[in-house]
Amino acid sequence: MAKELNNDGKEKIQINRRMRMWNKYRNYIIGAAVVLVIAILCAILVNSCGKDKTKSDGKNQNKPTVTEEMTTSADITTAQESTTSVPTTAAVQPTTQAPAGGSVKVSGEASETDFTSGSAYEGAVFLGDAVIGGISGYGYLGSDKVVSNNNMTTDKGLDYVSEVKGKNPSKIYIMLGLNDLNYGTRSGSDIAGRIETLVKSIKNEIPGAKVCVLSVLPISSSFESKSSVKITQSGIDELNNSLSEKASSMGVTYVDIASCFKDGSGYLGSSYTTGGYDIKNGYYPFMLNSIAEVTK
Repeated sequence: MAKELNNDGKEKIQINRRMRMWNKYRNYIIGAAVVLVIAILCAILVNSCGKDKTKSDGKNQNKPTVTEEMTTSADITTAQESTTSVPTTAAVQPTTQAPAGGSVKVSGEASETDFTSGSAYEGAVFLGDAVIGGISGYGYLGSDKVVSNNNMTTDKGLDYVSEVKGKNPSKIYIMLGLNDLNYGTRSGSDIAGRIETLVKSIKNEIPGAKVCVLSVLPISSSFESKSSVKITQSGIDELNNSLSEKASSMGVTYVDIASCFKDGSGYLGSSYTTGGYDIKNGYYPFMLNSIAEVTK
């Protein structure tokens, strides 16, 4: 078989071989190219998805911050609600509580001693009858701190409220009731009620002052036995007990000083008195020092 020659004299078989090779492998080559293109497209797609996921992840990273802010806001709201609830709780507390007050008792037996409590009575005023009058009468406190009348009763005491107010006291001591008992028609509990009325008047006129009600001192048995006297020791005891019971409701401090002056029979000891209803000069320091101590 004769070989065909090209114009340059070379055999054409070489071209035919190339064609045959192409025809033989072109499907593989095209398939490989398609696979390569698909691989490139897949790579591009995967990369694109990855970016989208990253963006999505970036957005999701902001969510905890928002949630945290919301939680913080909720905490603040809760705190505000808790703060608001405090006045509400306080508002349901009773508004009709009894005023501060109560009873105190001086311990020990009365004795003669030095007067050491003068400074404790700065701004104080005593209101009462003859026993109270002895405080200034014997010179333990000035007349500017004592409002008294030997015949003062609870009724008459109301007439002296304006005088007490004029002294601008920060603390007021009251000892009244002995003259009321001498009427013979007033019980101890009745007189205690009258003292309560006096206290209300004082509190209305001098609301800033602390009020202390002193027990009525005992009387001697010889004084009680006098035909001209209607006062009884049992009446004094009833009065003092009633005052002690009413102290809290009156908003006063009740001071039991009477017990210190009683003898074994429950009457005023004879060594303490000259008239049977009063106390000697030398025992006023004990009374004043003791009252000052328990009413600080």
